[in-house]
Amino acid sequence: MNVLVNSNYYLRKLREGRLANINRQSQQDNTTIEVEVIGSLSAKLRTTKLVFSVKGRITVEELLALLANKLTSIFHNARPKPGILIFINGRDYRVYSKDELLGDRLKVVIIQVFHGG
Repeated sequence: MNVLVNSNYYLRKLREGRLANINRQSQQDNTTIEVEVIGSLSAKLRTTKLVFSVKGRITVEELLALLANKLTSIFHNARPKPGILIFINGRDYRVYSKDELLGDRLKVVIIQVFHGG
């Protein structure tokens, strides 16, 4: 199931707040964010794919805030809950600095980790 979400409102609110001082490049560019939810988490969230389109480039922190706003059940304080893995363009989100500007086409994959004894 594909869902098209326009998140410019949330980005504007973020930028007006504490993230307003971040140096930005290429503000006129649009960023397309494709989110893929894998495994049993897709049943819980009732979707396998979300597509966001926002103006300008965004930071990792802003991306996490957007995701947290849309996928509230898997986030706490704009951070993934334990057992949730988030990859941005094939890399764990934790390898990026929080204020790092991301490219204009983002592929985000969200996976829930299962383990037991």
